[in-house]
Amino acid sequence: MNTQPREVFISYHTQTGGEAVRKICAALEEAGISCWYAPRDVGPNYAQSIVEAIRGCRVFLLVLNEKSNVSAHVLNEINCAFDRFKEKEEITLLPFRIDQCSLSDDIYYYLGRIHIMDGVVPPEQLRIQELVDRITRLLNREPSRNISLSAGGGMSSYRIVGSIVYPDSHFVGREAELEEVHAHLSGPENKMFIVGMGGLGKSEVARMYLKRHAREYDVVLWVSFEESLCRTLGSDAAFPIQGLSRADFPEDSATDYFQRKLRILKEIADRRVLLVVDNFDVPGDPDLEAFTGGAYTVLFTTRCHQENSRLPELELRPITDRSELLDMFRAEYTRTLDEQGIAQVDSILRQLDGHPLSIRLVASAMQSRRISPEKMNELLKQGVPALTAQNAKAADLIFGRLRQVFRLSTLSEEEQYLLKNLSLVPLGGIFVETLFDWCGIDDFELIDDLIRRSWVIHNPVTDQVHLHPLVADLMVEELERDLMCCGKLLHSLADACHIFIGTSYEHKLWLLEMSRTACGRLSQDHPLRWLVLKGQARATMDLSLYRDAITLYKELLGHADSLPLEVDIRNLLSHCCQLSGDPASCRQAALEAIELIPTPVPKELIITHSELLSRLVESNRDLGNYDEAVEFGRQNLENCRNSPKDFPPLNQGWIRYHLARALYMRGDLEESEALLQEGIDIFEGIDDHYSQSFSYDVLSQIRMKQKRFGEALELNQKSWNILLPQIGPEHIDMGNNLMWRSNIYQAMGDEEKARGCCAQAAEIFRKRNCLAAGMTGSVT
Repeated sequence: MNTQPREVFISYHTQTGGEAVRKICAALEEAGISCWYAPRDVGPNYAQSIVEAIRGCRVFLLVLNEKSNVSAHVLNEINCAFDRFKEKEEITLLPFRIDQCSLSDDIYYYLGRIHIMDGVVPPEQLRIQELVDRITRLLNREPSRNISLSAGGGMSSYRIVGSIVYPDSHFVGREAELEEVHAHLSGPENKMFIVGMGGLGKSEVARMYLKRHAREYDVVLWVSFEESLCRTLGSDAAFPIQGLSRADFPEDSATDYFQRKLRILKEIADRRVLLVVDNFDVPGDPDLEAFTGGAYTVLFTTRCHQENSRLPELELRPITDRSELLDMFRAEYTRTLDEQGIAQVDSILRQLDGHPLSIRLVASAMQSRRISPEKMNELLKQGVPALTAQNAKAADLIFGRLRQVFRLSTLSEEEQYLLKNLSLVPLGGIFVETLFDWCGIDDFELIDDLIRRSWVIHNPVTDQVHLHPLVADLMVEELERDLMCCGKLLHSLADACHIFIGTSYEHKLWLLEMSRTACGRLSQDHPLRWLVLKGQARATMDLSLYRDAITLYKELLGHADSLPLEVDIRNLLSHCCQLSGDPASCRQAALEAIELIPTPVPKELIITHSELLSRLVESNRDLGNYDEAVEFGRQNLENCRNSPKDFPPLNQGWIRYHLARALYMRGDLEESEALLQEGIDIFEGIDDHYSQSFSYDVLSQIRMKQKRFGEALELNQKSWNILLPQIGPEHIDMGNNLMWRSNIYQAMGDEEKARGCCAQAAEIFRKRNCLAAGMTGSVT
């Protein structure tokens, strides 16, 4: 018997869930994921085997049905796994429901805040594949399918990683369109656009094409378009090529890296690689011709006709075939219809003008709220604006219908609340658990019901949700009538944007995109827009986009309605000026803020006042006023030592760092090293390696002065390794690290390496529009 820990422990009711578990386990193990389940893997000691398997697993998979829901054995297993979860061990609890049971009170206690994967809706094979893909991602692996290796030569280390695309299980019709797509993509010009108004099903047609013709391709990669082809393809997360990483080319600008990636793509991808660029909603892109110049196949979905493109377009129009329309309606509305009911449905379909999204939403509203065809037909007739085709744009009519569907759907207050909050989420989506945490909701049935009724789009593999763009626009209108309903989410977003230490670079990018989207969708006079703007400014600042952050902080000063808020904003503005390489503006802004603070300093402003003193230490140090910098640093340290309870450990560590760095610049190496070590010990006590990294860099310079070059390089590399996963390769602090390293190489006499580091750092500073002379990396 294999006694090695298995990656997945499967908990289930043996008598009623065995068949499902065997299918799930077979699919997981075929994907290379090791599983443990009883009785197959039980050792001589039954109870001990179970406990050891749970303690060794990475994923605890609960196959949930009516019997496992009330099983004492299952509850004991959940309790054992939950103990690991509480201790923040590396374990994920993942419920997968195989019947329509609701959580028992006992299991709800453990799993009530975890979104349940739905394995009930047929087809079963697709639901199991979604589960396999979710677990694959949880284990930080790429899907094992759809991998195309290069043909050889110098590029053999690169390969394209495909994505798994799930078609709409309720898709009907569009046969002629699907044939046209296939004819174009299988022909000599294997690139085309599917063009059409929002809600007509462009993405669904693309997904169905993939379902039918996936075997004709070695790789299928689905990419959601973001702003430009340069930005979209330049993202390693959105467009992965194994063996190629942005972090390996810190000297590349965004354009240079895009061109590098495009060259590799053209080298390794032939026509059996299909790239789908979804929501390419721009009338043109400067890199479109270059991107479509490769041998690979490309399918775009877009709302915009391409003005200067030579590529063929398929214009998707409203569906007119009665049988297709009825099939689409019946996919959502499954109640019995007599002849009179069918006639009423025909009238409803005529009013909805063949717009698939409207039809699905109307049908799902009728199904879930038990609205009869007669009643819905009457309601729609009463609500249709008295507009003729000659004086109303089609888009206006469609949007008007969506407004009617929303009004007629009898959504509960909780469902409307979720939709309004989701209108502030970008198309990239938000994790369901994050959405519920930020909105203060516990009942995951709410989101599941909205997914089933087509209001919400759900990625079952990543467990992220978002709204269809048209629905998002509609909900923004509703949000304007209920300004404060998104308050919890906006406060949570703002708080998350201010948690810099310990979060990944990718999470920071997502927070910036989230805050940008929310700011863009809130009206200028929304009472909480300033809060999101402040979060956006902080996220922008933390990604070292300092010039952009300065603009945002200056705008925020107009919203400061209290002394603490104004002083805080001026402090952050001062910090941005310093980090951007403008110490004179930093000094001026800090002095102006300090003048606003009364003496003695109010308790609520002690930390901000301390941070302003640190700004004066930094700015004077970089202006060459070392004695003045040290004087401000000693004043700050004295305040801290006199009342240490007023200063959290993080601030205590940074106060020492700033003074130590000023002392180093003045030449007081011994005192500087002692303070740096104190700071490192303080940061160690709160497990903050990020803050430690800056002290390592200054220590590396002290070791350089002492001609201990090996130790100096080791400390510098240690700092680099801590920073890179958290802030990414293009952050100013990575440039600062390279400048410190350049100093070391120069002191060693290795001019070539010194120049190389300087060149890389200068490019980072150029990209971030910052002055290279600053070398001002710090966050507090």
